[in-house]
Amino acid sequence: MRYFDERCAHSIFMRRNPDHPNIRGKLNWLVIQVGGYSGRPTNAQLEWISRYNAQLDQLLAQFAAARRERLARLNDKLKAANLPQIN
Repeated sequence: MRYFDERCAHSIFMRRNPDHPNIRGKLNWLVIQVGGYSGRPTNAQLEWISRYNAQLDQLLAQFAAARRERLARLNDKLKAANLPQIN
């Protein structure tokens, strides 16, 4: 139960934190704005699409770097324990 409480508190904090990227929420909002309209997106919507793409690219790069670093450390531990490494 404690794990659930911590996850809920974290989730609430992140929604209220203006620095949190919340890409999923922002993209959902944009899809609602653009998706129901058959015309071209407005200039403001195009600007938001560009911003969100840049944020997403940055987050994906950070994730890939963290994954590489953690995987390397994990593989070192696996190798030391004579266990198969993860590719």
